[in-house]
Amino acid sequence: MLAPIFRDPQTMLELKQPAPGANPGATLERPASATVSWINFTGLLGLFLSFPVARWLDLGLVPAMLLSLASIAVPIILCEVLVKHVGLVGAPARRALDAQRVCLKLLGLWTTMIVIGVAYWLFPYYRGGAVFPFLVVALDPRVWLPVILLAPFYIAYVDRRMAEPEDGYLMVGLIVVRRGSEVDRSVLREHVLGWLVKAFFLPFMMGLLVRNTNWLLHLDPATVLTSYESSAQFLISFAYAVDVAFGSLGYFLTLKLFDSHIRTTEPTLLGWTVALACYPPFLDGVTFAAFLAYGGDQNAWRQHFADVPLLGSLWAAAALFLVVVYAWATVQFGIRFSNLTHRGIITEGPFRWTKHPAYITKNISWWMLSVPFLSAAGPAEALRTSILLLGVNMIYFLRAKTEERHLSWDPDYRAYAQWMDQHGLFAILKRRLRGLASWQPRPGEASS
Repeated sequence: MLAPIFRDPQTMLELKQPAPGANPGATLERPASATVSWINFTGLLGLFLSFPVARWLDLGLVPAMLLSLASIAVPIILCEVLVKHVGLVGAPARRALDAQRVCLKLLGLWTTMIVIGVAYWLFPYYRGGAVFPFLVVALDPRVWLPVILLAPFYIAYVDRRMAEPEDGYLMVGLIVVRRGSEVDRSVLREHVLGWLVKAFFLPFMMGLLVRNTNWLLHLDPATVLTSYESSAQFLISFAYAVDVAFGSLGYFLTLKLFDSHIRTTEPTLLGWTVALACYPPFLDGVTFAAFLAYGGDQNAWRQHFADVPLLGSLWAAAALFLVVVYAWATVQFGIRFSNLTHRGIITEGPFRWTKHPAYITKNISWWMLSVPFLSAAGPAEALRTSILLLGVNMIYFLRAKTEERHLSWDPDYRAYAQWMDQHGLFAILKRRLRGLASWQPRPGEASS
């Protein structure tokens, strides 16, 4: 049992129970998805077009990166607002403007940002390395100046339309003005946890986004077609670049205005531990360096199949399929991707077939790309590295289970999980295998 560190365990268990009066044997319907596939693909198309446009206009690194993010966000937001009427855009005001509350929320916002900025300034990890490009981008006036100018108008607009305007920013503002007795601790807790998630993951994702943008701006297309290995490696790398672009945008746009806000944050220590173990600095400093360094060379397959082009091309195609599905799972989140948080239940795209398409395809692809079971050092080394990769797979298995536990607070996720138990890919395969195991020849067939 996972020990919750921020929630009442009895409440969690009650939330996981079926609704009163529910018929377990009834035919279930797949719950509606928080995102729509075709809308998300408009953002994907925008991303595809942004790179040739950036190269044609000879944009610098930061403008090209901002263009790629805007090319994803704008079509998705427009389609969701105009077609699905998602979020608070155009919603009628529920109340008159409360200037004092808006000022307190602004105070809470800037206090939150200052605390995070001090942490970035203080900790050595954020003063160099792969995450340093994030600080360069964040300190660019083209990024922070619009935020400062728009924040008062945004907060005032949203505050008048929120069903419950007493949010985390208000709680922080109340603390700053020494009105702590009025603070709702549960709301403050969610605010702190949500910003911890954003503050930790955004620099890392932005660092990858800067690297990928620079790679695509300076890519020589002629090198992509030199061999099937080069073409496959480019497509695999580009799929990861798509994943990073959508993921980075998700951490930026945690906004109630577009219904992309954080509903709840992972409440258990185990959930946080297994998630952080998969990302720097813990990934490089502890997970891999000390325990699970299985090799991880994503180009190892090229060396092992260099002399067998036909098998190598088939192997590359299978690996590419897995990575594309992995990226597709991130695209399916639209502007709502984020680790350790609940921002809406996704039931379309690859989530139509399994609850964890990204984890499944990502982990299988590592076996195919790094081929740890083929080692020039001999079978003993191949066995050792394979066991270590199994350890990495186990971390992702625990991530899946902790996420299911967290999302099960939402009745929509419980309905989705029950639907998947009947209609998911693994449920279908299980039924087919049972059918094969119970097969018997028809009367008269055995003797014919």
